[in-house]
Amino acid sequence: MPDAVETIASTLSKIGVGKPSDLNFLTSEELDKELQEVGVLRVQRNKMLACARRAPGSAEKRVNAADILSKGVRLLDDDQCEEAKEQFILALSALNIQGDIGAVLRDELKMKIVWKLFQANVCIGSLPLGTGPHAASCVELLPLLANKRLEEDFALMGNSRGMLKVQHWDAWFELFGFSDHKSCSRRGVNVAFRKLQLQYHPDKQYHSDPTRLLIVRQCAEQASMWVNAGKELLLVHSRCGGYFNGPL
Repeated sequence: MPDAVETIASTLSKIGVGKPSDLNFLTSEELDKELQEVGVLRVQRNKMLACARRAPGSAEKRVNAADILSKGVRLLDDDQCEEAKEQFILALSALNIQGDIGAVLRDELKMKIVWKLFQANVCIGSLPLGTGPHAASCVELLPLLANKRLEEDFALMGNSRGMLKVQHWDAWFELFGFSDHKSCSRRGVNVAFRKLQLQYHPDKQYHSDPTRLLIVRQCAEQASMWVNAGKELLLVHSRCGGYFNGPL
């Protein structure tokens, strides 16, 4: 078993998972897609999942923030906005009490939940459609937020079906480093996403002035939501292996 677990850990490190027990915080569907991207065959993926679930520290039953998030996403897709919001808040709470999870995965999951919670609030009407809650000071702190094309599209994507109305696909490809649209792939999107998340994650921002730090982190949260929206957008585009033939 130890050798098998080490092999799993080595493979999972390629997708940002720090240790086998981190698998408890990924849904089977997410894990299957991630491992497929790094070349693991289906039979091997099934064996790896079964083995990792038996790894030390992963046997006990835990509340899984990723599964709660997935339930919320399904509710949001069905326009059950209030119920979806409850699930996203629950997912954040579950994530806060989960100790045995890698830092990279925790950061990614946290900001994905924040992004979906934003969409749920827009859906409910507690945030107007098109809300882009960043002040002019944010543009100075994080130049990304000065990109009017991304801002315009993000305003549409507050609605979970806003992807169909996005106009500036080229700007999203550029954000993720795909100046040549043909070079896009699911794995490439995930790699670029992790770099952008590291750059813009609120918890990665620092400032000597506590008041200023709060502003910086609020701005970074907005930027991080743009990054999450971009990942979601590109992964469905046919140029990146998705199903949607969006315009370029």
